[in-house]
Amino acid sequence: MLDFTLERDAWQQLVLVWKDGRRVPGVEPVRAFPISAPEGFLSICDADGHVLIRVNDFGELPAEVRTMLEEELSRREFVPIVSRIGGRQPAFCTGVGKALLAFLAQERLDDVLPRIKFEAYTPTTVRDIERLVAELAVVRARGYALDNEEHEPGISCVAFPIFDLYAEPIASISATTSARKLSDKLDFYIESVQSVSNDISRAFGHRT
Repeated sequence: MLDFTLERDAWQQLVLVWKDGRRVPGVEPVRAFPISAPEGFLSICDADGHVLIRVNDFGELPAEVRTMLEEELSRREFVPIVSRIGGRQPAFCTGVGKALLAFLAQERLDDVLPRIKFEAYTPTTVRDIERLVAELAVVRARGYALDNEEHEPGISCVAFPIFDLYAEPIASISATTSARKLSDKLDFYIESVQSVSNDISRAFGHRT
């Protein structure tokens, strides 16, 4: 017999209710092998990613619980990203690219922009210099860049620049996830990536 149940709150988030009445809002199911063994091992995690429950056989759960978990998985199951170490992606439609472009010295940026070959990867891809320049101004003002499904459908990210001793952008770092998950937890991703980028920048001698 299970020592927990599941329900949804007013915002349609999953809430785990323990047998003793304790409630844990915003839980998420995570499959260990969503492609090769979708009916196998599954974890239920809290909003910070800590595992609360491990389920060895998804198919053995009560129908009501299984249905709720399947609904949640269908809404937020991971989207595979094709990438490789050393690979290159266009700067104008990726978070890391825009985070770098936005903080270049104006003279260098003026040299780079005319050489960009715009291509529409998705319906939200930036497609001209005017729109890109406007977006880079927003990035500079708030300190970070977003990729709103601009390079791959369903994939979004938040990116921060990394600075050297001379306050020059030398790299950037991002957290990438599904568009829905980033939207739901944007503040969490911003704070997490900013913290790491600041640590790396300090290691290169930058002082904030």
